[in-house]
Amino acid sequence: MAAATKARSVTQRGTSGADRPGLASILAGTKWFRGTVLVGHGSRMMAYPTGGFNNADTPAAGGPLQVAGADGNGGLRLIAKQPSVSVALSQSGAGTAVTSVAVVDTGTGLRVEVTSNLSATAAAVQSAMLGNARVAGLVDVAFTGTGLGVSGTIVETAVPFVRLLGLANGDIDASADGTDQTIENPHDYPYTVRRGVLGLVPDAAMSVPATKYIVDNQTITENYAALLLPIFCDEIDDGLGFCRFE
Repeated sequence: MAAATKARSVTQRGTSGADRPGLASILAGTKWFRGTVLVGHGSRMMAYPTGGFNNADTPAAGGPLQVAGADGNGGLRLIAKQPSVSVALSQSGAGTAVTSVAVVDTGTGLRVEVTSNLSATAAAVQSAMLGNARVAGLVDVAFTGTGLGVSGTIVETAVPFVRLLGLANGDIDASADGTDQTIENPHDYPYTVRRGVLGLVPDAAMSVPATKYIVDNQTITENYAALLLPIFCDEIDDGLGFCRFE
């Protein structure tokens, strides 16, 4: 299934659905229709990007944190699962091992610290980060290309906090805006967001109840890929998968 290019119905299961106010601002360049999956990127609302957040956009443009590697196969991309998460990657010594992965309380947030040897690949760094249960609870990480290029370094840098908001109640077109737009009253239509058990479009037959992954502004899949946002889906009925926006 492809991304929606026009308004779609907001279909609900049960009585738990409710409208919630939007966030404080709208990401410059984003556009959505009624029924679009909306995400929060920090304090900004945006349409869910096709392919999720494994893209080359900068954080300012609604993308992941980009960590350049030695070449196109050594980069990393990160999003955070909660606010006030940062990351610092450093290298020292010969070899390909990742020597340490830790989470540090900074007093105002949590910093993920990774130290690797000078020839460690991006794939090795990703594996070490996601293999640490505490780190995996804070961030999701993808590598660029094959992941076999040498990973890069970065001083402590904030990781964009990205989360599902719900389905759009109205149409918004900020595609011509060069800067983020402040919302005067996020409680007003068309800025409000519908939450609850809501219908999305399955890309193929799937088993429920189970966690699925959102691949564009209306579609769910069973197939995991890095930087796709997960969602729990209860039921498949009449061509829709009913999933919990909580």
